Amino acid sequence: MSKHDFKFDKTRIQLLRQMEKESGEKIVAILANIFFESTPISLRNIDLAFAEGKTEVIAMEAHKLKSGCGNLGFTSLSDTFERIERSIKQGDLSQLSSDIESARSQMKQAVITLRDLATDDQQKGDI
Repeated sequence: MSKHDFKFDKTRIQLLRQMEKESGEKIVAILANIFFESTPISLRNIDLAFAEGKTEVIAMEAHKLKSGCGNLGFTSLSDTFERIERSIKQGDLSQLSSDIESARSQMKQAVITLRDLATDDQQKGDI
């Protein structure tokens, strides 16, 4: 299995959907909007920090993205951000560049997946 393999855990969305039924809130839509708004900023911050050698900024952004991706079921992406965060804390930067590239590659699939979910919701009238 390649580091670029994308894994999506649909059960996370199912759990969120159950929470929506109980709360009346559109939790998936809210989390998706946060994801779409904040992820490009965090990725840009990672790129700038990488170019400037500011690993503490990379670790902070990776931590934020790890949580957001995990909440939406993007398990492999969350794992990649966890690996980035951990490698920085351990001082092992040997795979940092390839892990960031892996995250970028997987992020494209995550965006497609979220857009597909939104399209499905619109067709069902859930949005």
